[in-house]
Formats: sequence, structure tokens, C-alpha cells
Amino acid sequence: MKKNPTNSPTTKTTAPLNDTQLLGLIETIEHCDQLADVPYGQRTLTVEDRVLLTLDYLSENRTEQALATTYRVSQPTVSRIISTFTDLIAGLLEKHRPTPADFQTFAGTLVVDGTLVTCWDWRDHHDLYSGKHKTTGLTLQVACDLDGHLMWVSDPKPGSWHDLRCIRESEFPAPEGQSWNVTADKGALQDLECVDEFPESAGVQQ
Repeated sequence: MKKNPTNSPTTKTTAPLNDTQLLGLIETIEHCDQLADVPYGQRTLTVEDRVLLTLDYLSENRTEQALATTYRVSQPTVSRIISTFTDLIAGLLEKHRPTPADFQTFAGTLVVDGTLVTCWDWRDHHDLYSGKHKTTGLTLQVACDLDGHLMWVSDPKPGSWHDLRCIRESEFPAPEGQSWNVTADKGALQDLECVDEFPESAGVQQ
């Protein structure tokens, strides 16, 4: 991999990946068949910069114009890079996505919570509007262990859905009879303890 001597992975992104993971992702993309060249002016951004730009956009929700300033390219170029590399990164990392099968033998406590991934205000999709967050988006449910290691991420659900509904309509297994238990925020616990799928005796705790 030809390393850009002026930029290191940690200088332009706060994405939740360490240097080893970032460099591994960059190297994988450099050698994949789908890699597309996105030129601007008389030179081309390195693969590293294109990956970092996309991760900046996805993890920090920065505007395209702000990214154009940071990476010294035009806003249309930023838009093309994001469009190309978001799908490319998602496709390459899909096999690494945690599933419930990954924690079947886990013994301990899972922390489960929801997060809203904001998106444009789609006029014809009112179910994307979250009253809690006062904006539109898709809801993801995330489970990790007490050390912060990611154990599971749900498929995206409409932003208007309550966390409990998202969990119940995902593949997340019921805690009853498992070697692990669940901890969640107080609002979720009140709901979890009221449904058969997550009975109080299943180790659900605050």
C-alpha cells in the first residue's frame, strides 16, 4: 500500500476504528475489484483519503462542504466519493457484522440501547420522524458487553419506532434461559419487563 506521507488515519477522522483496522480496510479496498477512481483537478485523492473522508461523513455527520474544505476538493467531488465508498465499505464489511449467533456462548451482561441515524426529511415517509429526537432518521439497536465490545447491531427500523418495538421485530433472542443478561435504560426496562419476550425473570436489570 502506498502510504500518504502527509496524513495518518487519526489526523482526519474520529471514526471508531483504530489505526490497524483503518489501514486494513484501506488495503482491502485498494485490492478489491470494485475500486473506482474519483479524480479532481490535476491529481487524484489517495484511496486512504477517500476512505477517511467517507468515514468522517458517516461517523461525524459532517456536511459535504465542510469535508470539501478539510480535504481540499470540491463539494461535487466529496459527494461522488461518499456515494461510491459508502456502498463499497458496507459491502466489504458485511461479513464482519455481529449477529446474535456471535454471543450464543457469551456469559455476562449485554448493554442494549437504541440510536438514531439521521437522514433527509423525506416528505413521503412520515414514519422516519422521531418525536424523541425531533428529526428524521433510522433507528438502530446496538448491544455490547461491559467493556464496550460490539456484540450485535440490528437492521435499521423507522425512526418513529420505539426501541422495544425495534428489538421485538429484530432477530435479537429473548434473554430467558440464556447464559447472559441484559441491562438497558430505565424507560426500556419498564417496557421490557411487561412483555413475554423479556420477562423479569430473564435477567433484565438496570
